Amino acid sequence: MSVSNAVPSSALSRVVGYALEHRDLQTAAAVLPVRILVLSDLGSEITARPVKTKIINADKNKVAEALGASALGADVMEILDNLNSAQFIDVLPINSSLDDASALESEIKNGLGDVWYNIIVNPFGQNANVYQALQKINGYPDESGGMGRWNAIILKPFVAISGTNSTSFTHLPSTDLTNIVGTAPKAFAGVSTISNEAANARIAASYALAAFRQFSTKPYLDIAGRHLEFIVPPTDLDIGAFETFDNRDSAAKNGISTVTIDRAAQAYVIQDFITGYRPQEQSELAKSWRFVRDVFVDFNIAFNYNLLQTRRLLGKVIVSDTEIINADRRSDVVRLEVWRAEVLAFLERMVGMAYVTDLDFSRQNLLVELSGTNPRRLNTQFAYKRTSVVGIASTTAYVGFSFGGIE
Repeated sequence: MSVSNAVPSSALSRVVGYALEHRDLQTAAAVLPVRILVLSDLGSEITARPVKTKIINADKNKVAEALGASALGADVMEILDNLNSAQFIDVLPINSSLDDASALESEIKNGLGDVWYNIIVNPFGQNANVYQALQKINGYPDESGGMGRWNAIILKPFVAISGTNSTSFTHLPSTDLTNIVGTAPKAFAGVSTISNEAANARIAASYALAAFRQFSTKPYLDIAGRHLEFIVPPTDLDIGAFETFDNRDSAAKNGISTVTIDRAAQAYVIQDFITGYRPQEQSELAKSWRFVRDVFVDFNIAFNYNLLQTRRLLGKVIVSDTEIINADRRSDVVRLEVWRAEVLAFLERMVGMAYVTDLDFSRQNLLVELSGTNPRRLNTQFAYKRTSVVGIASTTAYVGFSFGGIE
């Protein structure tokens, strides 16, 4: 696709005048608020079943009281409570059997409601039915408008983080851009007070903790290099196959997030934080929505574009670029050339936020036009190149001798 629709020079004076009247077009972009939904079972000590109420603005005391201290949600909140951001965390008790993917799908979908939870903490380890339910709810984007929470009308997608201390991993479908298998091999191996199930829940929570801290402030960066906080490695610091790069690389190529060990700090270090998405038709080195960081960059671009549409386009009256409108009504109209300029200004802000690169490419591929069939529809189409984070530093140095004479 290559459609050039730059603002014509004859229109620049009107565009500049409009921009001066609406100076907030030049303001910095907003960062998408990160909101977490924690899934949980019910603790064995809870006898009044089912518990259907979502716990809003959750903290570990609320969750332990409502679901029981042995609930996996309580293990998750033991970690997430360190955020001191309870207003961004809700907990959804799951009453359905983990063996029933259809019932799980219905229950989780109802629990999500209309809220944009962009991170779901899945404490149930590598459970295929939970993975399937979450993937079906979330759907995927495509040129026809997308499915599920990725659908263009809804546009409230999420990533779902699970955790495992296993040394063998479930390979997600290559089309899965929803689920994340967060690993910490042999975590809590010598801790008798924490069950294997609780360990998996805490690992998922620790990845979510790192993601929240990064993506709620600087979503253009990755969480690679961060420690998995509050996760206890084995006493001998032996994490099995992940000790070698080739094994980690193989796992990452199969949609598994990877870690190494910081022996001095005795802590896991996140290396690859990725979804299962790895379509064969895309280059191994450039798979869209593979890295969770890239997903959140796109989340933020969509969030800011929707803000722009809501404030500057929806509900406005479409008028010709050349028609003169009374001063008291100019804020209620939209001109194609002005909207095109606003979209360009938006893309420039995305460049400024380090989300997008190569503004000229976006400028050359911007199309704004009225629908040929619906007089109430204005079509906008643009393309952008997402920025990347340096993951490999490759340097070649050349050395030689000096044969110059001595003076």
